[in-house]
Amino acid sequence: MLAGGGKTPKKREASGAVFFPGCALRASAPNLAAAAFAWLRDQGRCGSSFSGCCGMPSALEGDVARFERQSSALLEHVGSSSMRELVTACPSCYYALSSQAAKLGSPVRVTALPAALCETGVPVPRATTACSSTARSSAARTSPTRSSAARATVYALHDSCPDREQAVFARAVRTLLDGLVVRETLPVAGAADVGVPATAGADGSHARCCGKGVEGYGRPEDEQLAMAAQRIAEAQAAGADVLVTACGTCARALTDTRAHAAANAHASTAPNCGTSTLRVCHYLELLFDRQEEW
Repeated sequence: MLAGGGKTPKKREASGAVFFPGCALRASAPNLAAAAFAWLRDQGRCGSSFSGCCGMPSALEGDVARFERQSSALLEHVGSSSMRELVTACPSCYYALSSQAAKLGSPVRVTALPAALCETGVPVPRATTACSSTARSSAARTSPTRSSAARATVYALHDSCPDREQAVFARAVRTLLDGLVVRETLPVAGAADVGVPATAGADGSHARCCGKGVEGYGRPEDEQLAMAAQRIAEAQAAGADVLVTACGTCARALTDTRAHAAANAHASTAPNCGTSTLRVCHYLELLFDRQEEW
């Protein structure tokens, strides 16, 4: 079964695309970045990989001029190397570079990684051992017989802030995970088993901050943790075992909040993440059956 259905597309003979993992994924989960690039390369979708920064950290710190220099230099470098497409793993990178490419009239086309994976026909996961709920026994995760008899793992999706308006990542990730039991999270308790609902998730209207996005605005750490804890509570309310994101920064922030809450469970200032064994993971962990420690 392939993303979006249909037959496996033929491999391309050559590619004018370069894979750009971005800072967060490359630093926190280099094996995932490598797995994604290996797939794209083997399918003839990307001919090379390029490590660098899109410049968004500078923009978040208020140095817009530096961001423009960095992003412009990156697009120039890609264009001058005869490449005409940049496949980006990070939502922030995608929107920042897309905007800058349009502003500069750059010939480089910027593509979101999950959209590129849909194009190449990456196999849709029907079952996976990666990121399975920690509440389930190791035997249930390793034995095909017991796994098939156990309750199916339920996944909730966390859409990142940059994706709020256009939902490019949100739509593609939902297509890639179509074979799994996915529930949307809502600001209030309760959610239903849905694919791409009209009022939540895929249209970006309910993309909510993991807490990391307010760091650049000088918000205190406890406020950041509270925001992340709310995202976790929303996933729990949806009945999820695993909270899935397409953003490496979100994955790290949400995982850190879970760890902080567990380590400070008896402190009055600890973020309220409930008692669930909810796990946070990146969608690439599901596609390539790898588990990362964020």
